[in-house]
Amino acid sequence: MAGGILYGLSNILDCSDGMLARIKGNGSPTGRIVDGVVDYITGISVYIGLGIGLSRAVRLGLLHVPLNAWILVAIAAASTVFHAILSDKYRNAYLNRHSTGTAGGQSESEKFTSELSRLDGVKGKLIDRALIRLYLKYVKLQAGKAPSQGRKAPANAPASITPAKVIAWNLIGPSTHVTFFILAAVLYKPLVLFCFVAGVGNVWMIALMVSGAISSQRQARWHKM
Repeated sequence: MAGGILYGLSNILDCSDGMLARIKGNGSPTGRIVDGVVDYITGISVYIGLGIGLSRAVRLGLLHVPLNAWILVAIAAASTVFHAILSDKYRNAYLNRHSTGTAGGQSESEKFTSELSRLDGVKGKLIDRALIRLYLKYVKLQAGKAPSQGRKAPANAPASITPAKVIAWNLIGPSTHVTFFILAAVLYKPLVLFCFVAGVGNVWMIALMVSGAISSQRQARWHKM
């Protein structure tokens, strides 16, 4: 219970620092990356802790789970990563299209490529440059291809991405996972987390991917006409 409450508080603080940086106008591209890296480190640490605690509880007969504790944790952790990458991808894709489509802004990859070019002439920024290069690879992984160049909307931002679809993807985003993790910890019922992440979450992800593929095919036929 204590772990679940502390994890919830850490996520509240994690959201607050980004909001504070935007309000004060003193955030940086590297800061955004560090924030994301810390999120992944926290998530990995929490799942390792879950695996240790769950395996001990099963060994002592305090809990019963349908599979080996570490297998369950590995499935949940992998599912969480996929959900986070995809929900982040579609949210950024919509934001990129919104900014590049009307205000002539830059896409995510262009912003960080520009920042990398700027830092190349600055001494003592090795860590910043390394983080940005890693993040650009992450953006490329999300897109499934090299990020688009120029001022047009990126390749991973089809016009079919609407606010409703972004919300649908956010339903399996990091905040929802954290909520179920806290719930499972407080109730001392880990299957609550596993049923959502590995079950409902993956079914929802597949449904959204199929829906997106159908929408893309319809859009392609419309353009051909």
